[in-house]
Amino acid sequence: MGTLDGKVALITGAGRGMGASHAKVLAQKGAAVVMLDGPAPVPTAEYAMSTGEALKAVATEVCDKGGRALAIEGDVRSQDDLDGAVAKAVSEFGKVDLLVANAGIWGELAPIWEMSEEAWLETIDINLSGPWRTVKAVAPRMIENGVGSIVLISSVVGIGEGLPGSANYAAAKHGVIGLLRTAAMELGPLNIRVNAVCPGFIRTGLHGWQGAVDLMAGHPGGTEEDLIQAGHHYGILKGRGPLEPGHVSEMVAFLLSDDAWAVTGSIVPVDAGHTILPRINPAPAY
Repeated sequence: MGTLDGKVALITGAGRGMGASHAKVLAQKGAAVVMLDGPAPVPTAEYAMSTGEALKAVATEVCDKGGRALAIEGDVRSQDDLDGAVAKAVSEFGKVDLLVANAGIWGELAPIWEMSEEAWLETIDINLSGPWRTVKAVAPRMIENGVGSIVLISSVVGIGEGLPGSANYAAAKHGVIGLLRTAAMELGPLNIRVNAVCPGFIRTGLHGWQGAVDLMAGHPGGTEEDLIQAGHHYGILKGRGPLEPGHVSEMVAFLLSDDAWAVTGSIVPVDAGHTILPRINPAPAY
């Protein structure tokens, strides 16, 4: 079920976190994985970015387990890097069938009136323009082949929520949903499916830096225990705290597979039921 045998997948942000998980899961299901990530600086992110060494280590792990992987250092802020990655994928594996536009950041925390322009532009460039550039790079090859499947990674913050202190992140993730809907309409008649996965609270570096921990704890000096408790409060399903990247990767793999051949334009939360909870005011102003 959900086999990807013979498929070739491009995954952005594949050197760590969810991207690395997507690469491993897709490879386990039979896809050759073309992994893009790199050490380009992201000044407004307050946690460590991936490195070329980390990317190569993930590719080596995939190959050691019998999979096929190609590691390419590149940046979703560069159309040339993305076009080059697609060209290398075609040269190595003959085609590109699948895309996971995963690369993203969660950086500077500040109210709108204090947020730096650098933080706004950098997040929009990576989290929204990055997926657009990635689809732009891959779509011509899929059109040429007459088939394809794309998954854009948005967030539960992109489907009807705001995120105080992170207007740039929330705006970008809402934008990904607009990109999804339009791409699904434009590419559907060409036999290319486009869907979005919206992760909730996932245990990755994006949620592990101190500013993020403090935000989720609701106070400065947040701890690992606070993070776990926040995860339990985030969803409705019993026993689910912060979710693991693999929970998201399994949904990504399903949407890419032929088992989902009639599914396009869908928006799928993987969030332990967070999006069905009523919103409350955590800090009422009297």
